[in-house]
Amino acid sequence: MTNMEYIGNESEWITDELMSLLTNNSGSKLPVWDRNRFQGHPLLEEIAVAGEGYYGDTIPDRYFHVFYSQTDCMKDYNFTLPNHIAPQSSIVWWFTKLNPGEFQFMHYDAILLGVAHDDPEFTNVASAKKLINPKRYTMFLQDYHPGHVFVYDDKISVNYKKGDLYEWNNPETLHGVMNISFKPRYTLQLVMYDKAI
Repeated sequence: MTNMEYIGNESEWITDELMSLLTNNSGSKLPVWDRNRFQGHPLLEEIAVAGEGYYGDTIPDRYFHVFYSQTDCMKDYNFTLPNHIAPQSSIVWWFTKLNPGEFQFMHYDAILLGVAHDDPEFTNVASAKKLINPKRYTMFLQDYHPGHVFVYDDKISVNYKKGDLYEWNNPETLHGVMNISFKPRYTLQLVMYDKAI
């Protein structure tokens, strides 16, 4: 079972510039389901089989939004690690924005399973390796709002505060998110590891 270990609060890390970028831009729009995003590892294949059982070959016209270093509006953004986190050799960061009614199906993070992609839609597997000493963090960029739902294993995360930072004790965690409120939901997602072999 997974626990989310509270690391500390980093509300001062969340700048007006950052929130303006996330609020006023769409980021990279990803469909909630695309079979090609779930390949390269047995756990991803489990998700692929489940998704194909419902969607078949159809890619639905429903999306969520991510912002990472290659996203146009983020290219000049100077990402720095939150103070409570010690750096490792490799750092992968992204922000997630869920507008009202948007969601991500229950899934595993491909990057934590060692699956790297070479395209912005995360559909073309470039390599599949084992990560040494992987770490996974989530920071909430706003106070909890009713209808902002984060599910991991059999738990739901509520009552967090803006800047609350958590480390996942099991990087290979099945999780999903949805926004059933009328207020956009924003988070920082962070993966670090020593090397990939």
